Amino acid sequence: MSPTTTLALAGAVFILAVTPGPAVASITARTLAAGLAAALWHVAGIALGDIVLISLACLGMSTLAQNYGEVFLAVKWAGAAYLIWLGLCAFRSDDTPPADMPPPPPGGHHKDALTGLLTTLGNPKAILFYAAFLPTFVDLANISVAEYLLICAVACSVVFAVLAGYALLAARARRLLRSRRTVRAMNRASGTVLVGTGVVIASRS
Repeated sequence: MSPTTTLALAGAVFILAVTPGPAVASITARTLAAGLAAALWHVAGIALGDIVLISLACLGMSTLAQNYGEVFLAVKWAGAAYLIWLGLCAFRSDDTPPADMPPPPPGGHHKDALTGLLTTLGNPKAILFYAAFLPTFVDLANISVAEYLLICAVACSVVFAVLAGYALLAARARRLLRSRRTVRAMNRASGTVLVGTGVVIASRS
């Protein structure tokens, strides 16, 4: 891949990542509900999902989708169900202001990463992008290992940087919360967004 092609790919991935969709909605809601650390693990899972989709595109995503369509459908439903469950948990969350809450225990963020991974794998927009647009940047039939690694590095770094920016903005808003009434409203709003995102993912073909 030439430098020009690499920059064009980075720009296309940036547009994909910055456009509001299930990933942005789930990251914002997760940040408001659980804080920045949980959101960044969620972002890492989303970036990992992009690498999986790139790998599938290189292997022939259309063929895989035809032969293993049920697997893609199961992943989509699993991701949607988990987002809805997180939303319901947000509705029942403690309304203590973040500044008054004890620090969370270390570790335990693998579920956030898994949710991010499922969010990407169940997002038709991301699947369509890598299946339809990636071949315009590189010949997938003759892709080299170096080109594959470069594509993964570009996509992963751009996606992580953009979505981490959304998480940082949401974390700033979270730190401004001082009253139980405001926290309760935030929990309900983030819960609604998470449930709505899960429903949208489940309903898209």
